[in-house]
Amino acid sequence: MEKIKKLSIPNDVRVIIISDIHGELDLFKELLHKVNFKDEDYLIINGDLCEKGRNSIGAVNYVMDLVVSKPNVYVIEGNCEVVVEALVNENPALINYLCTRKNTIFNEC
Repeated sequence: MEKIKKLSIPNDVRVIIISDIHGELDLFKELLHKVNFKDEDYLIINGDLCEKGRNSIGAVNYVMDLVVSKPNVYVIEGNCEVVVEALVNENPALINYLCTRKNTIFNEC
């Protein structure tokens, strides 16, 4: 996985930076609508896309679709994504911790 990518962003474009979506897909979509997000905009999602909210899987799928369909969408890994990645790599301590939380991506399956 690519960890560092240098972006060359033109001076005459709009850059939208959003963080801490935390699985709140409807609020994220509403925010994109309110800021009138367009194809020529650069959208940078600065971590914590999933976990804590009600629809982490939906948020991840939606952002994956955005990355594929829009040329200037970039996602930066946050601490919640690090936790999910560690769980995927079978970290038992983190699995036990997340199983005690109400809103977690692992309870959505």
